[in-house]
Amino acid sequence: RLSAADAFAAGLVDFIGEAGDLETELSRLCARLDSTSAALLSACVSSLPARSAASAMVLMGSPNGPPDGSVRDDLVRLWLDEETGVAQLELHDPAHFNTFSPGLGASVLKAVRHLRGLSGLRAVVLSGAGRHFSVGGNPHQLRTVADLSLPALAFVLRQVYRGFLELSSLPVPVVAAVHGSLVGGALAGMMHADFVVAEAGSTFEHGNLPRGVCPLGMLSRTFAAAVGRSVALDIYLRDSKLDAPTALAAGLVHEVCPGVGAAKRRATSIAEGLGRRAALAAVAMRPRLPVDEQLLDEEAVSHASCLRENRGMTRPPIAGADAASLPQIVPAVSRPPDLPVHSARGATSATVTVSHLPLACPTAEQLAQNVVMLVG
Repeated sequence: RLSAADAFAAGLVDFIGEAGDLETELSRLCARLDSTSAALLSACVSSLPARSAASAMVLMGSPNGPPDGSVRDDLVRLWLDEETGVAQLELHDPAHFNTFSPGLGASVLKAVRHLRGLSGLRAVVLSGAGRHFSVGGNPHQLRTVADLSLPALAFVLRQVYRGFLELSSLPVPVVAAVHGSLVGGALAGMMHADFVVAEAGSTFEHGNLPRGVCPLGMLSRTFAAAVGRSVALDIYLRDSKLDAPTALAAGLVHEVCPGVGAAKRRATSIAEGLGRRAALAAVAMRPRLPVDEQLLDEEAVSHASCLRENRGMTRPPIAGADAASLPQIVPAVSRPPDLPVHSARGATSATVTVSHLPLACPTAEQLAQNVVMLVG
């Protein structure tokens, strides 16, 4: 049997006092609830208890996200070939190089939820219009979003990738056709495809280290799962820019094609083949990782914390003796094989967290030290 004081110390009750004190405390709590927004109360009822402190922080930011109707949701083009069952989902903000933004995130989410309701859907091709598939996050928006409160900013960042996460949960193969410069968030979005065809001139950058920020969209896990621990460390700590043949050799992409149009046609051909043969799809596709909601919340809070610390300012990559001791990636030259699917490269199933970092990360040097501790 516990006394009231012992129950309070154990966390079983939140307040102890005399009868008159109880009335005063109840009045205080009711006044506090009356002053709390209906949106936050609704979110608390539906989502509490939270999975972690980071999840609770994202939840706190949800009422302060962009108002309904304030975010564009028309930055994606979507069409379905009814004969083959292959849908084309094209990022379509070429004037801004398809940079990741609340608008692009909302557009992808809207398109994916439409796809989920289509009958006859067999596969999806993800691509981008214009000069680049996507160049990642929009640096111009950092000037405004970094002024949000930490919970609100974390919520906004969390929402940007929700459509790509739902895309990876569709019960059909997803094939990406990528081109141009892919940096940071673009890489995170690409990693949610099951099979990736890259145009021969494409380049790939993790991109988070020199900006002093943490990854988003489960990139802290999908990246290492695709290329393996040692290669992931090399790319991350050197802030390496990979060309398409090197990305192929590392296991980041599955095929390389000359020309953007050829890469998109190739991706469509592969999607058609995988859509017709489910058994082949299971062998050819990159293993899907389960969506980790807690990890996504932690990434969002970490990234938001970093942006508030340094606003994504460019910082030099790790160099010198530490970088020289890292393993090298051996480039390979490849051309598209004649068979449509048999070129699928096996991917490691490791899920080492390479760059999932603590909440405060103001310098590139601290980022690198944290990574080494986490995976060393």
